[in-house]
Amino acid sequence: MRYLLHWIVGGLMLWALGACQDPDYNAEAYVSFGSVDELAAEMLKSIQARDADQMLRLMDNQQVVQDLLAKAQGDDVTDLKQRLDTKEGQRRLSVERFAKKQRINAFLTDGLPKELEENLKQLRSSGVVFAQEHPFAEGSPAKLQGYVLHLSTLESGGYTYDFTVIYWNGYYHLIEVAGFLNKL
Repeated sequence: MRYLLHWIVGGLMLWALGACQDPDYNAEAYVSFGSVDELAAEMLKSIQARDADQMLRLMDNQQVVQDLLAKAQGDDVTDLKQRLDTKEGQRRLSVERFAKKQRINAFLTDGLPKELEENLKQLRSSGVVFAQEHPFAEGSPAKLQGYVLHLSTLESGGYTYDFTVIYWNGYYHLIEVAGFLNKL
């Protein structure tokens, strides 16, 4: 009887989660995380390994932005969509992606504080702090959220690392990271 009750409750929870699903959410096309802590742990791994490609894979969420813009409303979004549909808009988007890649690569290869050079593998997270939230766009079901990852080693003290996510359909999608660590 107890197992039957667990099965019924579990089935109701799955049904409720399915009922809350946004039909425009395309999970297969996005890099997403079920918690901001899970995302932060992956970011920390890429910093420790100085792996720019891994960080860029975590941020490979251009499809999320495009899907949200397609459904968003408002004058500013309409203008942005019209600009993105031009050759110049596509060129600027490509330049922006390239600049983001260069910034992350520079941060992980040359931009880490000198005192971390020897202790990078000892870098640990001491928590993630919510910083801000606002709607992604007018009429959008998603939120744009800012977080601060607190990092430290025993030898070099503490640092913070800012990042931005799109929170949509119960998942976190990394879209922007800082190009530097802030010393505490």
